Amino acid sequence: MTLPKYLSGLSPRRLALVFFVIIFGGSCLVMSYLYLGAVRHREDDTRIYVRELVSAAASLVDMDLHEQLVRPDQRESDIYRRVIGPLVKFHLSHPSVQYLWTTRVAEDGRQVLVLETATDDRIRTQQTEYGRTQDILSFMETDPPTAAGNKSLPVLRKGAALVLDDIYTDSHGSYIEARAA
Repeated sequence: MTLPKYLSGLSPRRLALVFFVIIFGGSCLVMSYLYLGAVRHREDDTRIYVRELVSAAASLVDMDLHEQLVRPDQRESDIYRRVIGPLVKFHLSHPSVQYLWTTRVAEDGRQVLVLETATDDRIRTQQTEYGRTQDILSFMETDPPTAAGNKSLPVLRKGAALVLDDIYTDSHGSYIEARAA
């Protein structure tokens, strides 16, 4: 039986129901497609925003002073305060940022933590006000090798910014992770 013959044999109520199901189903498909596209675009926009934030933060680091931080006992030094000051100010003005830290690549290829804004009481207070907690990483400790760290090294060596594809998750939540040189 062909579709026109089948439809002509339906009562008006059943015919209306068939058309309703077709129109409603089609509308649901179109809305789902548009919604998923909007989600994709929003995530892309967020990743662009994160890349711009990380690049802006990286530009605030005085690299000459940063390179002078080589020993754990410098954590309380004037150099440390001068280098971390602009990053703390930046972090305070961008409360959507959860973590803001710098590293240096050691000769063996591992990353060494140099600065972390969570060491400042104002950052911890702000994070607490937003209902967030953070782990404070140890100054001048080697970061264990991770897939994200290994993936970011070539990009950082070129002086570029990288927004990682995978969402970073720890005991404090899930985040978009970005790194910049």
